[in-house]
Amino acid sequence: MFYPSTLTFLLSMLFLGTLQAQNSGAVRAYGDSVYRKISDMPEDEKKAKALLELSFFWSDYDTAQAFIYIREATKLMETEKDSPYQLGLLSFYKAAVHFDTDPQQAKKLYMLAERHLSKVKTEEAMRYRIRLWSSYGALRQRDGEPNDYVDALINQVIPLATAIKDTALLGNNYQNVAMALMNMQKYKEADQYYKRAIAMLGVSSASDEHRLTAYVNAARNAVFQRHLEQAEKLLSQAYDVFKRIPLSTYGPIYHAVYGSYWKKRGNWKRAFEQFDLGLARARALNSDEMIASVLFDQYETYKEAGRLPEAKEALLEVLPYVEKSAIWRNKQRIYYNLANVERDLGNFESSSAWFKKYAVAVDTLMEDTGEARIMELERKYQTAEKEKELSQTREINQRQQLSLVRTQTWTIILSLCCLLLIAVGAITFITFRNRKRNENQQARMRIFEAVAQGEEQERSRVARDLHDGLGGVLAAIKLKLSAIVNQRDSTAHDVTNSLNNLIQDVDYSVDEVRRVARNMMPESLRSMGLEAALGDLCKSLQHDNLQIDFAADNISAHKSTAFLISVYRIVQELLTNMLKHSQATHAWVQCSERDGEFYLSVEDNGIGFLYTSSRENNFGMGIQNIKNRMDMLQGKWSIDTAPGEGVSIHISIPLHDHRKN
Repeated sequence: MFYPSTLTFLLSMLFLGTLQAQNSGAVRAYGDSVYRKISDMPEDEKKAKALLELSFFWSDYDTAQAFIYIREATKLMETEKDSPYQLGLLSFYKAAVHFDTDPQQAKKLYMLAERHLSKVKTEEAMRYRIRLWSSYGALRQRDGEPNDYVDALINQVIPLATAIKDTALLGNNYQNVAMALMNMQKYKEADQYYKRAIAMLGVSSASDEHRLTAYVNAARNAVFQRHLEQAEKLLSQAYDVFKRIPLSTYGPIYHAVYGSYWKKRGNWKRAFEQFDLGLARARALNSDEMIASVLFDQYETYKEAGRLPEAKEALLEVLPYVEKSAIWRNKQRIYYNLANVERDLGNFESSSAWFKKYAVAVDTLMEDTGEARIMELERKYQTAEKEKELSQTREINQRQQLSLVRTQTWTIILSLCCLLLIAVGAITFITFRNRKRNENQQARMRIFEAVAQGEEQERSRVARDLHDGLGGVLAAIKLKLSAIVNQRDSTAHDVTNSLNNLIQDVDYSVDEVRRVARNMMPESLRSMGLEAALGDLCKSLQHDNLQIDFAADNISAHKSTAFLISVYRIVQELLTNMLKHSQATHAWVQCSERDGEFYLSVEDNGIGFLYTSSRENNFGMGIQNIKNRMDMLQGKWSIDTAPGEGVSIHISIPLHDHRKN
């Protein structure tokens, strides 16, 4: 089981700023005291570097003050102002000041710093390059490109850390890769990097703070995968470190992860005890980010435990922290969850108000993302234009050289042209053949989709007839027979018993007709959407020996009817198979929507089975129906199971062709 909303919220809140528990007056006093110490330094070079670091500190609080210190440092660098090292340093620190206020300018300055510092082969320059690539990747992650952040860490930061043989730095960046992969729900890949990070941070040069962070985050990753024994071991190792640094700024997160662990174990009492400890530590640190993160974990646990009023109160406590931040994604998530909690509590007017605020947040987020995309495209266009000019210059030089070549060269060129024409002809033929093949395949898919839609339309019609026609007639019969029974006196005892039995039979018939109608076309799917329909389906299949938990995140309503019906039938078929074969006592159904993809997971704790991909063709008609629907939706699926270990089925479906017309 996984809850991606928890992880995304935690990482984004921790990314808001530093964890120093200082008010504005304390920040000013601290900055001024540091400046006085710098002023007493005798050497201009050391003084300039210290001023740049002081600007880095002020970039989180007062960008104008930060630029003042950068200008002061620049004056001290006049003697070597054109050296690549000095130019790289100035670009790096200017980028840091623009990090939050102008991310596009920050990215340009980071790349300018890289061009300068890559020319300098000292260890100090390499350490600056590690910092700038980490920051650049973080900005790309903010732009909605988490793969770019992972790429920057793996291909730039880690090789540089390896080159300078700093095992602690290398361990920290292995952990950064793992956290990014965990945020992308690539939990198995994240596991490998957490193991490398823990191995590197085990050396004496690493700090206990970094070791604690690695153990706690690796435990969270294990909890997401339901590897609870592994999580328990990692939390125990984290506790051994935590005892040595009880005032660690990561203490609240340790308790929050421990609370999530107990939540997975179903021990609500211990879970809430850990969340209370985490909140107490976060408040002692006066860290808004930590308080909000722990409260959000606590909210999800309240919700899963069915304690909706307390879940609402936890969300309302988180609200002030996210509303004063600049990250709209967090505001969007809190508004959405408040709307759903109010709806579940029956407060529909309040729920509607929160949904309106959620819609505004979504629009703002999409607008900001759109502007960032436009600037990125403009940058690529400018780069392409420069490459075009360079290409034209090279072409002119080549022509001048070709004019001096002998006649024999033309023979070679003509031969190459013939070969090129042959190659173009072959490519054209292959492309045409593949296009025809794709067209035939698409035609078959359209036929299958039309047949499936016709089948579902017919089911819908029959369901309405059963529900509105026969169901109404049977209900009327029931009412008439009840009236007859009420008019009978005590002497007609036998007749009355017979009529009562008949009423029970008719009552059963009404329920049966409605059950058939719901199975053929669930009413909640047409009237309330996919999330409500799947929730009703899970509730209807539960019984005393089986609990089915359902969770949905960020499911939009703008999808075609064919898509909604297909997803509903897939879940219905998977749960039916689970009921027939798994002997499970607990099952989980989850769906979410992110980055143009629809994700669906169905898991159980049953007996499992021996699975290989070659066995798929031997499965029954139900699984074949699921595969056909997956082909129609252009989706992918994977099965993770083994004897005695339950079954986990994960499905992803692209949404670009399934929007509502």
